[in-house]
Amino acid sequence: MTLVLTNVTDYGVVMAADDALVETAGKYSRVLHGATKLFAHYGCHCGMATWGAGELPHQNPASPPVALEFILKRFVGETQGIESVDTQVNGSWVPFVYQIANCDDPYAVLPVVRQFASRVVRPLGPFSALRDMYPIANGVVNAGYWVDALFDALVAGGDVTENSHLVPGNSMEKRQAFLGLVARSVSDTHLTMNLSRSIGPRVLTLGISSQDGVLSFRD
Repeated sequence: MTLVLTNVTDYGVVMAADDALVETAGKYSRVLHGATKLFAHYGCHCGMATWGAGELPHQNPASPPVALEFILKRFVGETQGIESVDTQVNGSWVPFVYQIANCDDPYAVLPVVRQFASRVVRPLGPFSALRDMYPIANGVVNAGYWVDALFDALVAGGDVTENSHLVPGNSMEKRQAFLGLVARSVSDTHLTMNLSRSIGPRVLTLGISSQDGVLSFRD
């Protein structure tokens, strides 16, 4: 099970994701240690996350396929020296969120050609308290509903105080801690409802400052 949360704030972009990559074969499954679903590319001032069962063929045909997360982890590590042309407004980085997915080419002649498709999830632009109130949830069925419901419950319960994680203008560290808490809460709900196993004990968080583009990546 995967839950990836992306929250645009007045301080930048915050992401949270679990690191329990599960491999399933028939009725058996296991967690692949050493994998991660959240990646930081410091040269490009960006974070990347994966979900789903992406695999690539092993160079040895007799070996099982390799999970995409291991390939992407190596690629990101080898390309850290590449820098991007950053878009800034009044000296600040402006956040945006893209989603890239593989899809069938509807115009292809059999066999079907697999291609990548991209869409803008959150357009380029400054922080908006109304538009960016809720995190963007990916990975888990109904995750968006559960995340929104959790936020609504916190607001209704009067948790929006000067020390709350929900207050606009709070610190990046508070946002990271809060998104990790949301990911854990949704995971526990998933487990309690017997829909899937828990996402595991670790939740990784990534913060990207809109002031200087600096990334902070931690458990």
